[in-house]
Amino acid sequence: MQLHTISALTLSAVAAVSASSEPAKAPIVDDYFPAASGALEITLDAEGNGPSYLEFVSDYAELTGQFVTFSKETRQTLAETEVQLSRSMSVGAEGVQHITEVLLSQAGLHLAIESTGGPQVIRIRDAATEGMDLRSTATHIDIEGLEIARKHPAMTFSVVVPLGTSDARLLSNSCRTLITDAHTMHMIPAGTNSALLVTGCGDWVYETAQRLLAFEEQAKIQRALSEKKRAAEAEAAEQKAAK
Repeated sequence: MQLHTISALTLSAVAAVSASSEPAKAPIVDDYFPAASGALEITLDAEGNGPSYLEFVSDYAELTGQFVTFSKETRQTLAETEVQLSRSMSVGAEGVQHITEVLLSQAGLHLAIESTGGPQVIRIRDAATEGMDLRSTATHIDIEGLEIARKHPAMTFSVVVPLGTSDARLLSNSCRTLITDAHTMHMIPAGTNSALLVTGCGDWVYETAQRLLAFEEQAKIQRALSEKKRAAEAEAAEQKAAK
């Protein structure tokens, strides 16, 4: 089993390019990762122990033809952390990407695309161990592309949630308890206080954006009811004055 690696010099060049460029706007079509060439087998031994994450990531790299890289600290985490499952698992090619991200996310690991020129290079990061802020490298998506974020729990995304009725600052303050990881999450007012920029792992971004949209819909209903009540009161006042 061979784990794909790249040189430190190449990594430095890739990191420099990534740091100097704006996050790319994602397409609505989910085409971030190549399709797997076959099924992913995660086999537990006789004592119920799963493979290490290092072995697991190696299998994923081979099936998808990608090159995977990570820091020394994250490599140690991968080598020392066991994939926790109740029983062995076989995942068809179409489900390899999603289950890989689910398992990475459960271990507190994050996935980022470093380079797409030629063979794709992806990086696995442990933000807590490396002391990294992953929010600045989030991939931006439109609000219409939320379903894409939902499918990638190990990737970091950002999305602008429009709030035509709600006050963005008040709403962000009331939702502070949703921010549980300062390395990957934030929620800040955007524009003229009529939108919120939400950043975090894909499934969290999806759930948080949906919650905010529900708050906005409720605010619209309450505003319409208030306006209807004021109009009725004004009409009643005019009728009373006319008598």
